[in-house]
Amino acid sequence: MVATSSFLMYSLWAAGPVTGGASTSLMMLTIPFVLLGIFRYQFLSDPDESFRRSSISSKQTAENPEEILLNDKGIRLIIISWIVTILIIGFQK
Repeated sequence: MVATSSFLMYSLWAAGPVTGGASTSLMMLTIPFVLLGIFRYQFLSDPDESFRRSSISSKQTAENPEEILLNDKGIRLIIISWIVTILIIGFQK
């Protein structure tokens, strides 16, 4: 429920000036990165996946979300792509 509401609120903000959010509606281009990030984190914090990954690294569990965010290559790629997209949109103005 938290993931759904977070995604919905970000999407409404990214819709732009019409909804009183971002300064440009081009921010809607960042919505897929947010959705992918939420899905990737949910996948990594799933108990079955967490048990499988515990043999690789005991630190990367749902109890240590900072370890997932800092050490998972997929999450890092999503965050970097999101930042690059925001910078490109920022320079368009």
